[in-house]
Amino acid sequence: GVEPRLGTVTDLLATLSNIAAGGRTFEDVFGDDGRAAWHAAKEAVRRLATLSSEEDNRDAVVNAFVSKRLVLVPSRSGTQLVALAVDEAFWATTPATLSASRIALATHYDDDETFRRFFVDLLGVKPCLDAIATTRAPGGSDKTQERLLVQQGLSAEDLLPPALTTTTVSGRTTNPAAESAALAHRALAVVNRGDHVLALPPTVARHLDPLPPGLACVADALGVPRR
Repeated sequence: GVEPRLGTVTDLLATLSNIAAGGRTFEDVFGDDGRAAWHAAKEAVRRLATLSSEEDNRDAVVNAFVSKRLVLVPSRSGTQLVALAVDEAFWATTPATLSASRIALATHYDDDETFRRFFVDLLGVKPCLDAIATTRAPGGSDKTQERLLVQQGLSAEDLLPPALTTTTVSGRTTNPAAESAALAHRALAVVNRGDHVLALPPTVARHLDPLPPGLACVADALGVPRR
């Protein structure tokens, strides 16, 4: 089967490989339930991260991920998975690449330090996506892959911003996404002016400890202390 089994690194890598292939074995176990497959894949990665702390297992894990697309994340719909190569995946985004945050690993792997160390420190996944290419990623998917259970590589749509949504409150139409973006731009403007302190309301500050991955990347890039 494809379910993660307790035991060897070989078992867990086989689990990921079978899920990433999206073929008959996938269908026999999960049908078209991409969410169940995702949970199985995530648990397999969690166990691999633990086993990779042993030197005897490290090379086998790295070689497997380098040779195949085994980095898995849910697609936009959540019913399909996206299989990424190590050099296609990224842990977090910056304000300039925020539109791609839904495909960032931190979004789906709980921004968890164990997962971050596994993907970034061990496998060499990019800690932040600095720029979005204007063309589709090499080997990325196209519309013919939309029917598949597992999309191989990135598509251009994965890197586009989500559709803008508006909400009407007390007769006033608002766009939460646009307002959040405006707030981010104002905050960056404060930093660019050289102000040393950017005061935040206590209720907001509590939610930024620790910093979300995107803000952490910005802080590091600007040389601003995280705390």
